[in-house]
Amino acid sequence: MLLPARLPGVPLPEIADLLEIETMLAEPVVEWTKTWEQSGFYKGEAALLERQLRKRFGPLDAETEVRLRAASGTEIEHWAERIFDARQLADVFAEETDERDG
Repeated sequence: MLLPARLPGVPLPEIADLLEIETMLAEPVVEWTKTWEQSGFYKGEAALLERQLRKRFGPLDAETEVRLRAASGTEIEHWAERIFDARQLADVFAEETDERDG
């Protein structure tokens, strides 16, 4: 069976026949697809934000590039909204407490 090799870390119960496999995989496959689509969506948002940051502030340092690639979808959305009001790159990534203080 190829699934254990293709899905490391995903627990798969023992299967007696092919009908069981179809039933067992039906729901997880839908969930996996949703997860992959969401992941792809956020990667696209991160790539777009990176292009916008370069256009607005010039070349990005390696630390900023790494931060963009490691960010959650929520962080990307938050930073994307901040780009409009940011005067410098650091403003995009400022902590919430920094905004309230300033």
